[in-house]
Amino acid sequence: EQVAREVEVAVGSIWAVHQKAWYRVEVISVSYGNVSLRSIDYGHVLLDVDVSQLNHLPPGLATKLPGLAVRCHLAMVKPVQEETWGKLAIQVLTGCLEGKELHTAMFVERKDRSVGVVVMMEQQGKFSTANKRLVEVGCAVSSVFGDHTGVDDLEDSGLVNDWDPMADDFNSNTNNYMTNDDDLGIATDGYKSKDKVCAFYLNRGRCYKGAYCEDKHSMPREGAVTADQEEVIIATVDLLEMPVVSTTVLVKVTWVMSPSAFYITFPHGIRDISSLQQLDINKRHPTMFSNMMDSMQMFYQGNCRKLFMDSLPAPGSLLVTRSERDKLWHRAMARDSSEGEVEVFFVDLGQVEVVTLSNTRKLESCFSVLPFQASLACLARVEPVGQGWCKEATSLFKKLTTSSQYLTAKVMTSSPNQPLVVELSTRLQLQDKPHLNMSMVLKEKGWAKIVEVKEGNRAFSVHIPG
Repeated sequence: EQVAREVEVAVGSIWAVHQKAWYRVEVISVSYGNVSLRSIDYGHVLLDVDVSQLNHLPPGLATKLPGLAVRCHLAMVKPVQEETWGKLAIQVLTGCLEGKELHTAMFVERKDRSVGVVVMMEQQGKFSTANKRLVEVGCAVSSVFGDHTGVDDLEDSGLVNDWDPMADDFNSNTNNYMTNDDDLGIATDGYKSKDKVCAFYLNRGRCYKGAYCEDKHSMPREGAVTADQEEVIIATVDLLEMPVVSTTVLVKVTWVMSPSAFYITFPHGIRDISSLQQLDINKRHPTMFSNMMDSMQMFYQGNCRKLFMDSLPAPGSLLVTRSERDKLWHRAMARDSSEGEVEVFFVDLGQVEVVTLSNTRKLESCFSVLPFQASLACLARVEPVGQGWCKEATSLFKKLTTSSQYLTAKVMTSSPNQPLVVELSTRLQLQDKPHLNMSMVLKEKGWAKIVEVKEGNRAFSVHIPG
């Protein structure tokens, strides 16, 4: 009963195997009755093990205790040959880490399921790192652990010259006019109330001065550190004007969740394609939105401390974020936030990105007038064959819509607070007939079916809040 059956063995499953001793192992590959295993407690690999040697883990600690071995990689170094590490690099690293002595490692980064570390070592009374050793022998390249002329190896382990504490402190998000680093409340809770709250009432729940107290008598809700309220912007003054039904316009697909939920923008307005000329496409005409973007870049270019976020943004609030893709400032809506990072949705681009808190700023009210430029849309008269859209269908839809020079959308349905229902088509030239109809392409691939919408039936909403 304890021996594994072949149908039970899958990549990623955990088993017990006896190889001179019992080990807890993870299956990393399966091939014709044999498996390759990795010990989750020691990290070594076992090759070509027969499935019949695998056993179920006994209940209790063996099942509940997580694996003790952590997958690591040397941070901030790359192999000279970008494809893989050579034998010499393996020998050098083995020589640095062999033996029974313990080594100190500094956690630096996390990539996929691996932890990036800098391994400290001592050789002949001098301190260095295994990362730098690989660079010195020519097995690796690094912008951090490169040679520094005139620097004593004893003083520089590869990190000293790259760390500027004054620059870190200057660029810190807490370096603003609203935050006092020396305040006890800031040091313990990370935030201090802007209102003058009575200390007696805050600590004891009552104040001997009663109604004659000059300070505010308020208690924060359970789990909160303050009862302060901040004014935030959650919407724009104007709403985006949509093209009328049956109009065919040029669009740009900016972000795809599925063929039933994607974001589009109107780079040339909501004019029908029949009224556009090639000159209108090639020439960049200044618009109110482009002028606002130019003004926003100039306004947020400097490090104006009053615009820094002195607390994590509330979900749904509007702010300004510097995108890592184009290095420009854009209007964004906060979706989620954690320590030092904010997940935002760019309301003018229709894209989601995780940015650092240091790259976020408060939105000035003058930039909240023009409407959001990205609109949620769905493909008309088409539904997935199964329970939902397969990855292949979404991938092909994304590839065709984002690579086409001329992508047109014929508006089928336009309702307030509902996705824009459109028929998407690609064109080889501006005035040509539609070349590829997205609905028909998905249907011919067998991933979609055509649905006729009866007159009077309301369109199904595919909008997912947030």
